[in-house]
Amino acid sequence: MVIDAPLLVELGMHHEVDRLIVVTSTKIQQMERLKKRDGRSPEEALKLFSSQMLVEEKEKLGDFVIRNEGSLEEMKKRAKEVFKELKKGNLQKSKEQ
Repeated sequence: MVIDAPLLVELGMHHEVDRLIVVTSTKIQQMERLKKRDGRSPEEALKLFSSQMLVEEKEKLGDFVIRNEGSLEEMKKRAKEVFKELKKGNLQKSKEQ
């Protein structure tokens, strides 16, 4: 099962999952996406970012990090790589049991 929860770490719920995938992008990209998706002003976006954990800290907690800073194709490629690693880990886990 995959849970898409941007505030999973901030809420301390990352301890409840088997693997944590952190998806990051630059602050500028995040602000542009918030503006496009939610219509937030730059001031609102900055306020939101300042209330969240630093991306660098989240990356340290993640089992996998996907940087969503390039093209959609690059993002898909990295997501597929992570999925393969997750499948491999589950197969190894099943064999050990």
